[in-house]
Amino acid sequence: MFGSVFLTSAYAAAPPYTATFTETGLPTGASYTVSLTNATGTKTSSSTAAGSQATVSSLYNGTYVLSSAATLGTGHKYSGLIWNKPSSTIVGISGAYVGTVSFSEEFLLNFTESGLASGTNWSVLVGSTEYSSSGSYLALNELNGTYSYSVLGIPGYSVTPLSGSITVNGGNVSVPLAYSSTGRTFAVTFSESNLPSGSLWSIILNGKTTSINSASTSYSLTNGTYTFKIPNVGSWYAIPSSGTITVNGKSVTQNITFKYGYLVTFNAVNLAKDVYWSIVYNGTTNSSTTNSITFFIANGSYKFSVSISANWIATPSSGYLNISGNAVSLSISFTEVFYRITFQETGLPANTLWTVTVNGQIYQTTNGTVILSEHNGTFNFVAATISGYKSSPSTGVITLAYTSVVQTIVYSASTIKSGTGNGSGGFTIPTSFTSFLHAYEYDLLAGIVVIALLAMLAYEVRGTGKTGKKSKKDYM
Repeated sequence: MFGSVFLTSAYAAAPPYTATFTETGLPTGASYTVSLTNATGTKTSSSTAAGSQATVSSLYNGTYVLSSAATLGTGHKYSGLIWNKPSSTIVGISGAYVGTVSFSEEFLLNFTESGLASGTNWSVLVGSTEYSSSGSYLALNELNGTYSYSVLGIPGYSVTPLSGSITVNGGNVSVPLAYSSTGRTFAVTFSESNLPSGSLWSIILNGKTTSINSASTSYSLTNGTYTFKIPNVGSWYAIPSSGTITVNGKSVTQNITFKYGYLVTFNAVNLAKDVYWSIVYNGTTNSSTTNSITFFIANGSYKFSVSISANWIATPSSGYLNISGNAVSLSISFTEVFYRITFQETGLPANTLWTVTVNGQIYQTTNGTVILSEHNGTFNFVAATISGYKSSPSTGVITLAYTSVVQTIVYSASTIKSGTGNGSGGFTIPTSFTSFLHAYEYDLLAGIVVIALLAMLAYEVRGTGKTGKKSKKDYM
């Protein structure tokens, strides 16, 4: 389970704990490392043989960011994947932890070009990521899978193929790109609006920067896909600020709208790595899994609100932020939230060992309580039967929803039976009667002794007669 566990029992292991990870997927002889990181630092364990275990020690209750890496040798590269944990790779430590790190081999996806002048820079978009080279090949490391690609255009050249998809399946793959010189070009026009007249602004097209002090500018480009970026102009920012343009046999116009504003940065404090959060500011929502979210906005006072999963609390979670001629930053402090589940036992004699199982995890104690610290969620529990006692409830479901929960487990004595033990004959003593016997056993014992003494005295009186002398028959 995800969270911390606090047990008031001599049977519960005490921190520091260890986390043991088993590796899968690596060939024999590979080396790998496993690291757990929290606010106090990073603890790392290494292993030099595939299939062996890496153990990270000296861990305390809390959440950790799990990362892993592996090395085989020249020409091979591996990527660590965690199969049994969320994609955020956050591990909750509340006792001895056992996990798995699975590695998959990456293969070469190799683009080779021909026809370009030596030293010409060329680029390929694989998915949404741009890769560039000024040599004859561009080598990427990729896992098995299918990848779409587009070749970015170069003025004065056409390329075949212009785009496509390629499948990596257990081996290296090569994609040849054939460039040829062409005299046919098409106009690509960038047109801006809202900047003050005469303002100097810039376009970065396929990595090359051009500065303009007019409202529009044009390029003569061959067929192909081109990337562009529009830098900020002082406190003016562009929409869109980046993107791609595809030339395919006709002219293209890209409109750029500038808006005036100042940089506003919201900084996350104490937020674990890769946790998704978002800010709604002046009606616009920006999201991130990093430690900052930014906006550009004009002077004024604007409302903001913070959104994050139910397992975190943001301080402040909302408010107003004033912009007055300067960039502004605001720190948002995050606190991870845990709620307690308390199992309270009644009815058992002191120091009796009892057991409760929560979502498959067993907890034992001789104390009256078991306390778990958990995130919001649903938890199934089973209270084990104790010899001579039955539990109520014996099973159930607990839901944590922004509050702690106390679950009482009542143990009562089981029915006592007398007889042959096979179901025939005998009788049943009611539980209420056995409770009476336990409560008054010393008084009943004293009464039995008194009755026995009186019986013996009566026998002596009957045997001696009124004179107290023995009769003849007493000697017979």
